[in-house]
Amino acid sequence: MASVAVILMLVNRRLYKQGIRCNALHVCVLAGLLSLLVAFAAGSCRKLITSVYVIALVAAVISFLLLQILFVVMLTPKPPLPPWLPPWVSRLFEPLSPPEGKPRVHTGRHTEQYMKRKYLMLLGILAASVTYQAGFSPPGGMWDNGNPILHDMDLPRYHAFFHCNATSFVASVVVIVVLLQRTVKRHSAPLWAMQTAVVLDLLGLLGAYAAGSCRN
Repeated sequence: MASVAVILMLVNRRLYKQGIRCNALHVCVLAGLLSLLVAFAAGSCRKLITSVYVIALVAAVISFLLLQILFVVMLTPKPPLPPWLPPWVSRLFEPLSPPEGKPRVHTGRHTEQYMKRKYLMLLGILAASVTYQAGFSPPGGMWDNGNPILHDMDLPRYHAFFHCNATSFVASVVVIVVLLQRTVKRHSAPLWAMQTAVVLDLLGLLGAYAAGSCRN
């Protein structure tokens, strides 16, 4: 329902401006991603160990989002920042758009970073879709009682598939959430962090494929 609300806001000219002004669009996107995490944790876990692993990953993502919201609420660009804060903390919350009255300068570096963010978002969405579906339909299928066949036939391979797939899914959601934030810094550090998350995402995808598709 959050996804449908986002689509309706974006296709309606009267709704999307109001939705952006009152942050309704951001709230719907955040609610959709958090619901996706909870649904993945509830639907893909069969045992206590795997449940604890996925719940820990989801809790880490939610804690990251809460810290971001807390810093955004506490730190505003107008008053001076507290002197005890490290410089990198204040730089993380610099606005993407230049201050009012200053023209935008479209340099080659800016265009290159914009294209990189687009490709990272594309990879994140693709991996999230694949890993989410694989979490509910593990390789080998399911028994009539709902347990994965691979779990009973080859337990180590199932654990390798599950942990790689879950790690890749959570890394995808982290990349999407970070790229959707307005406060992403334009310099190289956050971009490298997102690229590292995408590399972890793709490595987890490869590991899940190797564990789920090999029979011998």
